[in-house]
Amino acid sequence: LIDDILKLDILEDDKVGEIKISSKMEEADVMQLSYYLFYLKQLGIYKTGTINYVKEKTIKEVLLTKDLEEKVVETLINIKEIENQKYPPKIEKLRYCKKCAYYEFCYAMEVD
Repeated sequence: LIDDILKLDILEDDKVGEIKISSKMEEADVMQLSYYLFYLKQLGIYKTGTINYVKEKTIKEVLLTKDLEEKVVETLINIKEIENQKYPPKIEKLRYCKKCAYYEFCYAMEVD
């Protein structure tokens, strides 16, 4: 646990690793790990990353490129804009929502 913000699955000398069941949400997985690498870079810690997909027995390497870093910054700006809105955005029910760890958070006021 770093700064009570990041909870890293794997922390080695030169790498940060995330463990995921499958690559169904690969783009989100890469963004999560990119944010971790970005955050650590702000602390002066430079690492590369891996995403370990357990079900598929594969490992994806993630490097914090300039493009990925710009995408992280853009995403953080978008998050801040959402936080500053008077009302939250409308709920978008997506096919994978019920399996998400945040399902109850998003749908707390919803009645099935």
